[in-house]
Amino acid sequence: MSRQGVVPAGIVHQLLDNENYLDWSVWVKTYLMGEDLWDIVESMDEPPKPEDGDEFKNITSAKEAWDILEGKFKPQSESEDDDKVNIPNDQYQQHERFHKALQDGDRNATREFITQHPKAVRTIITLTGRTALYVAVMAGHTEIVETVLVEKMSPKDLEMKDSIGITALTAAIYYNANIKIAECMIQKNKKSPIVVDQGEVMPLVMAFRVNHIEMGRYLYSITPIEDLLASDGNRAHAVGLINQAIIGKCYDVALHLLQRCPQLATTIHTSTLRSPVHRNISKWTSIQILAKMDI
Repeated sequence: MSRQGVVPAGIVHQLLDNENYLDWSVWVKTYLMGEDLWDIVESMDEPPKPEDGDEFKNITSAKEAWDILEGKFKPQSESEDDDKVNIPNDQYQQHERFHKALQDGDRNATREFITQHPKAVRTIITLTGRTALYVAVMAGHTEIVETVLVEKMSPKDLEMKDSIGITALTAAIYYNANIKIAECMIQKNKKSPIVVDQGEVMPLVMAFRVNHIEMGRYLYSITPIEDLLASDGNRAHAVGLINQAIIGKCYDVALHLLQRCPQLATTIHTSTLRSPVHRNISKWTSIQILAKMDI
């Protein structure tokens, strides 16, 4: 793909090439999730007949298109097994019925299915390695999340990650779910806001990063400061939280954390993200970021 084209504003920062697939896939997936379009990629339904084109002219689903891009651009050093979930063919029909009940918010059908299949609450039912909780969270069905799924899950179940390495709480943040959904998950597992995902980001930090400020403030309010400062690794995330809070102009959050641990103000946050924006931020301390803000 030529890099001379126009980069879609607000979706990706760079055109896809052989070096930036990991960042590009996060940008695009986050955008599709935010627009409630990611299920199209996961769907097994056939789309309208594609227009004539190059290698995509014979694809039969959005999932195929995504997989072609992944195969073409994803670094070969990454383990392919990490991103693919194999579901036996004889389970597809069963999973599809369950998936539909979850998406439609049919609490009775969901409860009946789980009664018949108790292990369904922690069974992977999508090609991207997601359980029923992810589906209900992304669809915003608070009652199903709270009264049907979470009550039957163990605290450890809430730390499960999908094939891209995020928890259901992080998925809730991506989809800008209401706080009640996050609250019932956190009541089951109080460590959920600081469970680090595969991208080395805590859900707490992610909420501020994607500008879901109300969710970020809630997660910060119920996360013990001691947990954020419990280890060198957690303190690194605390620096990331301060930086994202400053960028989001939540100065009270940043100030509160800095008052508890002043040395974080001069600590450089090491970001694992490779986009130009995060590479620059990773070179700055909180004080430097604040100095660059247009307050």
